Amino acid sequence: MVTAHAGDSAAEAVSSEAARRRQSMHPISRSAGTELRRQAGAAGARSRGGVGEEIEERDLGRMRRRFGGGGDRGGGLGVWGGRLAAATAGWLGAGLVGVYGEQTAQEISQEVEEKAQSWNMVIVITLLGVCIFCTYLLLSSKLKWVKYLPESVVTIILGIAAGSFLAVSGQTLSNLITFDPQTFFIYLLPPIIFESGYSLHKGNFFINLGSILLFAVFGTLISTVFVALGAYFLGQVGISYPLTMLDSLTFGSLISATDPVATLAIFHALDVNPTLYMLVFGESVLNDAVAVVLFRTCLSFYEREHESWMAAVMQFINVSIFSGVVGVIVSLFSALVFKLTKLYQHPSLEMALMFIFAYLPYLLAEALNLSGIMAILFCGIVMSHYTHYNLSPATQMTAAQSFRSMAFMAETAIFAYMGLSLPTLTHRWHVGFIISSMGLILLGRALNIFPIAFLINRYSEPGTVQLNKKEQFIMWFSGLRGAIAFSLVLNLQSHSLTAVSPETKSVLVTTTLVVVLATVFVFGGGTAPLLELLLSPEKKSQEQGRDVHVSKTTEFGAPLRKEDTWEEYEACADDERSSSIPMPRNVRRVAGFERFDQLYLVPIFRVTESDRPPGDMEGETDGCEMAALSDKDSN
Repeated sequence: MVTAHAGDSAAEAVSSEAARRRQSMHPISRSAGTELRRQAGAAGARSRGGVGEEIEERDLGRMRRRFGGGGDRGGGLGVWGGRLAAATAGWLGAGLVGVYGEQTAQEISQEVEEKAQSWNMVIVITLLGVCIFCTYLLLSSKLKWVKYLPESVVTIILGIAAGSFLAVSGQTLSNLITFDPQTFFIYLLPPIIFESGYSLHKGNFFINLGSILLFAVFGTLISTVFVALGAYFLGQVGISYPLTMLDSLTFGSLISATDPVATLAIFHALDVNPTLYMLVFGESVLNDAVAVVLFRTCLSFYEREHESWMAAVMQFINVSIFSGVVGVIVSLFSALVFKLTKLYQHPSLEMALMFIFAYLPYLLAEALNLSGIMAILFCGIVMSHYTHYNLSPATQMTAAQSFRSMAFMAETAIFAYMGLSLPTLTHRWHVGFIISSMGLILLGRALNIFPIAFLINRYSEPGTVQLNKKEQFIMWFSGLRGAIAFSLVLNLQSHSLTAVSPETKSVLVTTTLVVVLATVFVFGGGTAPLLELLLSPEKKSQEQGRDVHVSKTTEFGAPLRKEDTWEEYEACADDERSSSIPMPRNVRRVAGFERFDQLYLVPIFRVTESDRPPGDMEGETDGCEMAALSDKDSN
């Protein structure tokens, strides 16, 4: 009893003394005390480890010094009381302080971090919602000058306002959200590229495929080389920021990606020449994929993957071809799956599998060291031609609207992030490089458009595409820079390249951001007035009173129409047989492929009436009614 009483007294004395010293300790001393308590807990753990060992004297001495040395002042019983107190402290330290204290701190830290991330996501989602609602207000406005504002301009302005508020409040963009390049390339860019291919008017695209390839491939190469050489030589003479030749080529490739969304919306709204519309749209679709492949080819030189430029050219060609092959194979396989199964009886499963097949070629091509952007583009084109017609009517409408909505959300997120980046990120400004880059981009665009248009006009057959001076100027004016260029430069910034200094990466990011914002504001906002100025008087009289918006959401109609394919070429063939004027070679070529497609490919990859009896599709009636209502609304 005496021993227990002495032990209790010693424990109480130790506890009171420890509490008094913790109150008077400096924060640094408290940290040391925490470490000693941890060691005491470890000592207690050793004492109950099952081996029957007594607490080591050095641990006991350390604990006596920590708790005031009461064991030395208490005589023999004090020694045993001190040891009992030390053992109790070891048990409690291990059980409460050593375990529960550390777990509680860790859990509290995780909980605080999770709450902060949740609030950050609330702010980001709210910003996207505000951008979408402002787009609705833009579309509903009756003011003419407001309708001339592209959606991207409104989104960037809102992003700048939100970023300015963050900057004033002392926050940084990294505290709110961080979009690493993998987020851009895996989650944001694939929906944009796939929707571009899925909504493509295949008839006009393939009729003008030769001209589109000239502008998209050779034009992009011309622009890349011109911008790269200009940036390099201007940097060497001290006018611009000094770059190496490889840095200049990398910058030239990423800044050559165009994004004429506002221009295409106005084209559709004003019903301009369909050939001009398809040339600009087709060039932009293929230009994105070509720019991405060029950019990655330049990055491979930093990593010493090529010994010569010829090897790089061969890689560019191989990646482009085999990436397209991957996309075509996946899309044809998806067409067979939807044709040979009865997934149309389960629209939810059908739509879910449609999403899987749309995203699969991107990941597969990236896993094979190919271009996911090129693969998903061709996948979208082929799926819209075969797979789309194997879906139930309800899923056809759902797929078209879902892909368009996803692409719109992705574009809105990227442009909002651009606006947020301007006032919040740490920028490296070089005025000479920014001004010279703008001049080089405009000149490179001119060297791209006007010489190629001259060659097309000179060597094309009579009755085919002919671009007059006004249309050539409109094509030059439509060379906006947008989401692709910004995503590529962020990829360069985060890439582990020791050959590119952090300062150079910062300069390239800032310059690209300014170029994108300038082209979107100046060229995107000036497209509608320019087109109205260049329209002929007859065209102006036809467009008077028409409600025009610079909006992809409003102006882009239904992405797919069956009458765009076989029937129009049959009509062309009938006209040729009944007329003495021969059909142009490119139209004959496309009509020949359409005939081959209808005779051999469509029976294999598209569903026929015999494959699906009318009464076999549950819920098809509702889907047909919805599709008919949608067509009525669009008309």
